[in-house]
Formats: sequence, C-alpha cells, structure tokens
Amino acid sequence: MEKDHAGWKHLNASLRDKVEILAKNPYRFYIYPNVWTFRGPARLEILSQFMAEAEAAEDFELCARILEVEKALVAQIIAS
Repeated sequence: MEKDHAGWKHLNASLRDKVEILAKNPYRFYIYPNVWTFRGPARLEILSQFMAEAEAAEDFELCARILEVEKALVAQIIAS
C-alpha cells in the first residue's frame, strides 16, 4: 500500500487520530490493508474497541471524545 493511499493514513494513525478520522465519517475506514468498513453500525464496534484501549491507557480525555463521536455516528445512522 502506497503512503499516499487513504488506507495508509488510517492504519498508521495514532489512536487519537483514528478517532478523529472516524469523526469525519469517511466513506471507507480501513481496518487492515485493503479491508475497510463502510459507514454504519460496524463503526460503533470499532469505537468500542478504541474506548477499551483508551480506558486501559487511562486517557480519559480521549474517552470523552470517543463518546462524542459515537453519539454523532448513532445520530447519523438513525437519520439514514
């Protein structure tokens, strides 16, 4: 995968950056090389996994941001 490919940025981003990428709700979110999730409920599971990582790292500011992103994604899912 080329470094200018969107998947490269998703896969190599920090946890905080991955949360911000999901906050923008891109059409695809890469979870492995050439494997992505589209918009929808699967992203809530990904955020749940990110929440567990943030809690383990005791990064409560990031936990709060993840909750904000989850709330926004749920609203978008319900609206669609």
